[in-house]
Amino acid sequence: MGFFQFLFSKSFLKNAALAVVVFIIAVFIVNIRLSQVTLHNEEIGVPDFRGQHISEIESLLESKKLRMTVIDSLYDRSLNPGEIIQQDPAPGSMVKENRKIYFTINSHAAPLVKLPPLVDQSKRQALATLEILELTVEKISYKVSLYDGLVLDVLYKGQSIAEGTDLPLGSQVQLVIGENSDLPRVMMPNLLGLRIDQIDSALSAYGLNKGMIIDCIHCETTDDSSMAKVFRTYPQYSIDKRVRMGSTVDIWLSNVEGDTIQ
Repeated sequence: MGFFQFLFSKSFLKNAALAVVVFIIAVFIVNIRLSQVTLHNEEIGVPDFRGQHISEIESLLESKKLRMTVIDSLYDRSLNPGEIIQQDPAPGSMVKENRKIYFTINSHAAPLVKLPPLVDQSKRQALATLEILELTVEKISYKVSLYDGLVLDVLYKGQSIAEGTDLPLGSQVQLVIGENSDLPRVMMPNLLGLRIDQIDSALSAYGLNKGMIIDCIHCETTDDSSMAKVFRTYPQYSIDKRVRMGSTVDIWLSNVEGDTIQ
């Protein structure tokens, strides 16, 4: 029998047809198994874990057949330690079984900040510096001193602490401020409208000191700052306002003409 005769014989065609059927069945079975393994078209909705403690979500993860990994921690004083802040995938996302959910939680320990140099600064300047560093003042006490209105000491948990001491973010400190009751009171000068180079002499005439330049509106260059004028002070000026000699006066400047309202 020739090759072509065999190719078109009933025996060959029958075996070929059988092979095609077996191949189709095999492909069908493989697809079913792959669908089962990969959970084709079977997805799980990711719950919203935010606001829950990381230790309290294990049973929920197990019931959803999900896994978790903590990848980062942040610190927020308004939240509880271990509280979930962020998650990936986001709540409501559809994922496959055994998918890992990545969490960012609130840190158990506050980051440390270094105590800045506060001794010999004015009370107002010290308060502003502490606020920027997110350290709070629990109490202010006063002590008789020649250095009126200046910081004499900084206390933490009742103990004096030095500049550069590491403190947890949000710590409460106590300021000891000098007070000289023997110093006379002088009139608060009107500084409104003065340039920055005129402030020192105006204050010196009354025995007062320049404190902080709190802000300089529209001062983008050195020339802008040199031409800026006072539009606000602390203490504020009034006709009968008196302040203790040696006090510091904080200044607000503006480069906008006419901006001289307290």
